[in-house]
Amino acid sequence: MVKFSVIVPIYNVEKYLRQCIESVLKQTYSNLELILVDDGSTDSSPKICDEYAKCDNRVKVIHKLNGGLPAARNSGLRIITGEYFMHLDGDDFWDINYLKNIEPIISKTRKDVYLGNSRYDYYNGKSVKAILYDINVLKEKTWEEIIQYFFYGVNMMPSAVWHNVYKTEFCNNNNIYFDEKLSWSEDADNFFNVIFHTRDIGFFDYTFYYYRRDNAGAMTKNPSAKHFLSNMKVSNKWFYIVKDSNINNIVKQTVMKRFANGYMYNLKAINCLNNEDYKIVINYIKSNKEMLKYIDGFPCKPLYWLSQVIGFRNVSRILNIGEKK
Repeated sequence: MVKFSVIVPIYNVEKYLRQCIESVLKQTYSNLELILVDDGSTDSSPKICDEYAKCDNRVKVIHKLNGGLPAARNSGLRIITGEYFMHLDGDDFWDINYLKNIEPIISKTRKDVYLGNSRYDYYNGKSVKAILYDINVLKEKTWEEIIQYFFYGVNMMPSAVWHNVYKTEFCNNNNIYFDEKLSWSEDADNFFNVIFHTRDIGFFDYTFYYYRRDNAGAMTKNPSAKHFLSNMKVSNKWFYIVKDSNINNIVKQTVMKRFANGYMYNLKAINCLNNEDYKIVINYIKSNKEMLKYIDGFPCKPLYWLSQVIGFRNVSRILNIGEKK
């Protein structure tokens, strides 16, 4: 039987925490450990964590000063003892049959990572299934074909860490941790670190994760230049890692174009920034001339051309015409 480690980063989620914890402890598969990382919460979350640890010896609690999500996840990663591990955010929860349904798959094939393809978006007690990609398209595909599929166009990839299951030995051997300097896109950075370090990728077609959409505190409502730069620096980092790698050239070109096109996909989102922050982000984009050469396809290439004529700011405004204020 596979032993699973479950890492839950927690910051001021007292309203949802019990449901989250119990969705793990009440799993119909019991060979697990639950690591609760209290990231300096100021509500009753620390007390709730300790309460469950006293009642169930599978629960471990880490109390630490607030250091952000990547640091909280890393704290959990450093003490796991399970053969495989997964992540669960403190305001979300699982289907109680999750581990029972995936354990036979993992026991049989023992891949370095297993990618999920769906989730439930949960809002006001109602859930809607969201499917990221057609898993049947990727079964029995080569690593090159899998990468080509994920990075082509705007195909969705399971970059959120809680979609997937990771082999502890593989991550330890490759020193795969979260970059604690990132404020956004730390999950994407981790995902790229995983899939470019292994050719041993598996899949499972089971929707288990309830992603809470009604927690107003889950994500900042006022993003700054810092957040967008964090996102873009991840794309920049992996663009050059892939550029300098020895992977198949066709695959390499597809991946590099996707990272470069990300600059254009951000144009709509960054319109929310004040003028000073907007200039900071645009200057960062303009400074990466090598990446700009790889912008390609519709609508990214036309948007880039248009930005050279009327300016990035005006393109951002055009993309937001008709949006609700």
